[in-house]
Amino acid sequence: ITTNSILTWNWATEYRLNAQADGVGSLSVTGAWYASGAQATITATASNGNRFVQWNGDVPAGGLTNNPLTLTMGQPRSVQAVFTAIGVAPGSLAFTGGAYTAIAPQTLSVTNDPAGAAGSYTIGSDVFWLSVATTGGTLAPGVGTGHVVGVATRGLAPGTYNGRLKLTLANATNSPLLIPVMLSLTAL
Repeated sequence: ITTNSILTWNWATEYRLNAQADGVGSLSVTGAWYASGAQATITATASNGNRFVQWNGDVPAGGLTNNPLTLTMGQPRSVQAVFTAIGVAPGSLAFTGGAYTAIAPQTLSVTNDPAGAAGSYTIGSDVFWLSVATTGGTLAPGVGTGHVVGVATRGLAPGTYNGRLKLTLANATNSPLLIPVMLSLTAL
């Protein structure tokens, strides 16, 4: 600039999205920097016969298993897509019933990667009202087993409760896996 000039800066708040893939898969991300309040969309794609399991990191409530994942960029965010050949079915559990009543248990199936190695595993809960009948064992490659998952409603008021089962499998790159569980209780 060789003459008198006016320089105007137009500042805008932007937030960075750091997205990574853990395991065998790839991500499709619409950008890295986003204006405050903008929507960022990330799609996880599994490769080589694997599957998308969940997101870890700055994921909003209820978005753990959403694919694609849409984030409102009101802060910097870092998310990681988890892929695995270790099967967990279903990917989440939901129980519904009346407060202070018995609710039927459900089965969670855990299957080891057919190309993987045998490994010991544990499964447990992060809330007092959620239980698993068998909390661990050993899985050979390609072998699966079922786990009876139950809920105890005693002492819980009508409402919605959220918890998670945590599956830790030795020799798995994506361990631990978190399985969302929702309990909805109605008044009698």
